Amino acid sequence: MSVNFDYFKWNAPVDGFVWEKASILRDSFFSTESRDTRDQKEEDFLVVASDKGLAKPPMLPLVQYPTLFRTFAGLERSKAAYRDFANKYGWLGIGQLLEGRNPINAPRSTGEPLWRWRDEHRRLSRVSDALAAIQAKDYKTLREWITVTKEGARLEHQRVGYGWLTVAGGDKTLRPWIWEWAQKAGSERERLLRIAHGWMQHEINDAMSAPRHERSAMVSARILLNHERDAMALHLVPDSLLGAMWYQCARVLTADPTFRQCTHCKQWIELSRDQRRQGTMYCGTNCKVAAWRSRQKRGKNRRGLKPGT
Repeated sequence: MSVNFDYFKWNAPVDGFVWEKASILRDSFFSTESRDTRDQKEEDFLVVASDKGLAKPPMLPLVQYPTLFRTFAGLERSKAAYRDFANKYGWLGIGQLLEGRNPINAPRSTGEPLWRWRDEHRRLSRVSDALAAIQAKDYKTLREWITVTKEGARLEHQRVGYGWLTVAGGDKTLRPWIWEWAQKAGSERERLLRIAHGWMQHEINDAMSAPRHERSAMVSARILLNHERDAMALHLVPDSLLGAMWYQCARVLTADPTFRQCTHCKQWIELSRDQRRQGTMYCGTNCKVAAWRSRQKRGKNRRGLKPGT
């Protein structure tokens, strides 16, 4: 399976988004047929601010923002924070058609329910926290979250409002393969890591395999042209920005990538193994050159020279 982050593109509207009072479209040929009663009860929806529907140039979120899931997870739990995030990166891709609006090619006919923003934020927050603990091998935190007995293991993460979650069971009824894998660990620390991995596997798979009528976080397999090989190849491509963030979580769990902030622009970059060995500090040549010029300018200022001399 090939990985090429350039295949996923996403847009944000020029005029941004606003929160508006509305209700989902029901009993219509165009209805999204949401089966979740929370959609039907929701009154606050994030909608495009303008009927013009003008979009900014497409972004490559997986390339430009490799830690976007962390940015989203770190948001304040407020409508203003969610709106600001959408204004910069686009909406999540969890829209519902709204009542009383033209459902055909009208930018403001679709809105994203507030409850879904809150729910996805909470889910990604706990997963982001767990991924950070796993990557850092933060055994102290894992011990606080995980309780292991002879019968199984449970994980508790109260910071984002979730109670006990059974992640493995010795009675062979709840993810027995995770429990058996954990028991083969050579140490207590390794056992904690394996249990945490098992919980993350379940959470991420659950998010990326939503029912057909709720494909908001789906990651699909597609046959696309691989320009590097000049041949067709099978690729994984997210269906939405939300799916892209869950895809990032999946890669962190399975590939354990290393991220570093560019010394100049502060944008996060993912380092290849070769770059890790070389200690890459910049996201590209432009920032490397800009940083060099900045150092030269500061040096001349300290010596009392005028720029350009």
